[in-house]
Amino acid sequence: MIQSHLAGALPPSLAGSAARIVSAVRQGSAGQLLASVPAADRAAVGSALRSSFAAAMNDLLYVTAGVAVVGAVCAALLIRPRDFHQQEGSEPAAAGHEATEPVR
Repeated sequence: MIQSHLAGALPPSLAGSAARIVSAVRQGSAGQLLASVPAADRAAVGSALRSSFAAAMNDLLYVTAGVAVVGAVCAALLIRPRDFHQQEGSEPAAAGHEATEPVR
């Protein structure tokens, strides 16, 4: 994900080295990578890395939100009403009124 966005965000002089840049970031050597880039392209590479990370994080958040919504819908549809336990002879307390008997 990051590599495809990074290839488009890099300056034309470094567009072919997106795979090397992503590999260096994955290994945790982003500082060394920025130091090895020519000074004229350093700001552009830093900006491209930040925007690529943000774009990848945005995509991942959309995916996880979708999974959470699907899970919530499945939980709401698949839990049967008879699976909820109610004590015999007792009704739920009315809204705004507390039960007079303490919960044990």
